[in-house]
Amino acid sequence: MSIAQALFFNAGETAAILTLTPFGGSAVEYDFSNAGATTTKTGYSGVQNQSASQPGTYTLTVSEDMDVTFNVKGAGGGEVNASGAGDGGRVQGTVNLSAGTTYYLLLGFGGGRDSKGYGGFGGGGGAGDGSTGSNGSAFGSGGSPGSSGERTSGGGGGASGLFSGSISHANAVIVAAGGGGGGKYKSSGDGGAATGQDGISDGDAAGGGGGTQSAGGTGGSGTGDSGNNGGAGFGGGGGGYYDTTEENYYNGGAGGGGYYGGGGGGAAPVDGAGGGGGSNYYNTNLVSSVVSQRGQGALGGLNDGGAGSIVLTRA
Repeated sequence: MSIAQALFFNAGETAAILTLTPFGGSAVEYDFSNAGATTTKTGYSGVQNQSASQPGTYTLTVSEDMDVTFNVKGAGGGEVNASGAGDGGRVQGTVNLSAGTTYYLLLGFGGGRDSKGYGGFGGGGGAGDGSTGSNGSAFGSGGSPGSSGERTSGGGGGASGLFSGSISHANAVIVAAGGGGGGKYKSSGDGGAATGQDGISDGDAAGGGGGTQSAGGTGGSGTGDSGNNGGAGFGGGGGGYYDTTEENYYNGGAGGGGYYGGGGGGAAPVDGAGGGGGSNYYNTNLVSSVVSQRGQGALGGLNDGGAGSIVLTRA
């Protein structure tokens, strides 16, 4: 082992090791013997699925029980036309990690815009695009945009988090929400806190609702396609509309991922509403010294949304 991987102390005492193994990659060991030891993992922007070259999940194990503080930030949504995309949420808290337990990190990817419109990995919804975008997968792949190829609204940002045993809603320890994707003309909601922020309505198109602690945000209605509801671990797809008279597209932004994801924004003639942000979460039995904030994660962007991140620090 290298010095970075393990250190040996007086009288044969060995270092406390924290091991992270990325999706499709090899394990890397970190010396977490001393308070203040730290490492950071960051996701990607505008990417729907993880891969070996762009991992969004890691397994985490420790060689001995230790307290580790996690600073977790959800990803931002994508936007177009400077409509305004939602920022991700943030949760910071300390967890007593147990040797022999396998934990998982999830890194939210930023929602796509314009030429993509995909939801970010981590459950971000797909942007509306002449038809309603698809929902994200729970804590997994981002949703796909509608079918027209015009891409005039943004995909939702993915959630980031810590899980015990498996990446699932039931095994969530910490979740920091993704921000909603911007509609064609109206801004989306920030992810985070107990309830995500609602997307902004636009004329006859209603903004998607923010996720809560018990339900996904409601999809915004519209005289075109309505947005989809968010759900446990995923954001809803944005609504789509094609105006045959103007020969133009008016699409709603998608909901951000989260403990419960935000709803997609609705679409209507000359109107495209923003998607709702997802909700943060922390397990009160496992996480101490908690700070949970809305809109303090990765930034939504006029390009792709900012990538989620997790900073691990020995307490």
